[in-house]
Order: sequence, then C-alpha cells, then structure tokens
Amino acid sequence: MLYLKNLITENTPIIKLSNDYSVSKEEKKEILGTNNVDLEKQDDYMKMMYFMNNSWYYFKEEEENLGYPFYLMDELMGSFLAHKMNMKVVSYFLARVKNKKIGLASKNFKQSGFHYYFGKQYYDIYENYTNLSYAPFRVENIENLKLLCVSDENRKILTKHILEMLALDVYMLQKDRKSANLQFEERETTKYIDLAPLYDFSNCIPKIEEKSGLELQGVILRITDRNIKTLIKQYSYFANFLSSLLETKMSTTWEEICEFYQFNQNCTAFEEVYNYYKTKEESQRRYLGMYLK
Repeated sequence: MLYLKNLITENTPIIKLSNDYSVSKEEKKEILGTNNVDLEKQDDYMKMMYFMNNSWYYFKEEEENLGYPFYLMDELMGSFLAHKMNMKVVSYFLARVKNKKIGLASKNFKQSGFHYYFGKQYYDIYENYTNLSYAPFRVENIENLKLLCVSDENRKILTKHILEMLALDVYMLQKDRKSANLQFEERETTKYIDLAPLYDFSNCIPKIEEKSGLELQGVILRITDRNIKTLIKQYSYFANFLSSLLETKMSTTWEEICEFYQFNQNCTAFEEVYNYYKTKEESQRRYLGMYLK
C-alpha cells in the first residue's frame, strides 16, 4: 500500500519541489559529500537531490517496498521520537515533484563553518590510532571514538549522542545504520566533533525474531543480544535512555504524527500503521525489558 497517498487530506501541507537545472553534477557531489568511499549509490542519491530557492533538499519518493512496507512511516517515526528526546535530527515534510509523485523531503542540514564526513572514515581513524583491525561487534568502539575529541567536554557530549543514537536504533530496530547513513560534523575553528543530525530510519524491521535474535548493522557498533548486555552494564545512560524510549509509545507518537500532518485517521492506512506500531512497541517492551531489569 502507498500509505502517504492514502493518508493525505485536503488539509495536509504539501510543498511542490522543483529543481534548478542549472545545478551541475559536480555541485551535487560537493553537497552530498565525496569523502565516502562507500557511496556506491551516489548517482541514485544525486537524483534525489533538489535545489530550489537557494536551498538543497533530499527527496524520498513513495513506492511499493515489500521488504520494508512502512519505510516512510519509519522516517517520520524516527524523526518524531528523536525530537521528543531532544536529539539532533532532520525534519520531514511532504512534497510533490514534477511527475506528481508524493514523498518525504528534508532540508540539507549542513552548515557553513563545519566539515562533514561519513561514518566509514571511523574505520581509518580507529586503525590509525590502535594499529588493530576494526571489529564491528566491540563495545570499545565507542571509547575509541573519543580519540577524535579535543576536550573532556567534547568526549562527554559525543559519547552521550552516540549512546542516544544506538538506543533509538535499537528501539526502532534500524537494520541499516551503515556508513552512508551516519555523518559526523567538525567545527572548522575548534575541531570540536559531534554527530551530525540523524537521518534515514527507513530500514526498520517489525520485531526481533526469537531464533536469530537481535542483530542490527551499524558503522560504529553492530548490536547483538550479546553486546547489548555489555552496553547496558557499561553505560547506565544508554540503559536509562532506552528505558525512556520504551515508555514513549510508538502508537501514541503515530497519532501525534497524524495530527501534525493532518492525515486521515479514519482510513485503512491509518489503522494498519497504528496496529504495526502498537504490536511493535509491545514486542519491544517484552524483549528489551529482559535486559533492563
């Protein structure tokens, strides 16, 4: 089902997104970021970029997605949950492009005075400082990232934001926090480093399969049943933040999303999405509750 299409009402705010065709491919590459060797789909990403009224936008068109049927709903859910928890995250709005296709758009978050780079560079930094090969399942990866920081305060804030992101990805069951879906920002003058605003929550699974257990891909840490125990034990902030997320009901947040975008709450699409998040939040409370006792 095309959920956005079925949720839209005459009161739903939708912007018309058009492109300035004078913008070159090189300009798009510069904005997107060319320092990520893992951007295998760079040409596809550039097709999703729009330049209008002196601003850059990134547009995800709604289409049938059998693997992740609620992928655009998860974009909205991730953004709303992050805002609720006072995290840095992009905001989405509904947009229509020239071919009349509907989707979600977000404004480019990059600011002047900052240098941005993708998560893949973390591997190089890790290996340069430790002379060891990167191990994706090691919780120590969080500590090693502190080597980037310019002060104790910087280390504290960066660690806090990483733990918040990991907790949100665990709650959302984000399977795709790969290099292209995570960026760092570094202030040019002070070299202070932090996570850039979060984006891309689209590849979330509905529940943890009992047979395979928890396993979420991540450029900083691949989270499993085994290392989440270490995360909780070693970082009380992670445990507390995850507990707070579990109390933030996805089903209630979905109703808030619908109010904000003035979606139709009296249709099959609304009910299907509501039931999806209701079932997911209950499943997550049961599963993750075992670790948070």
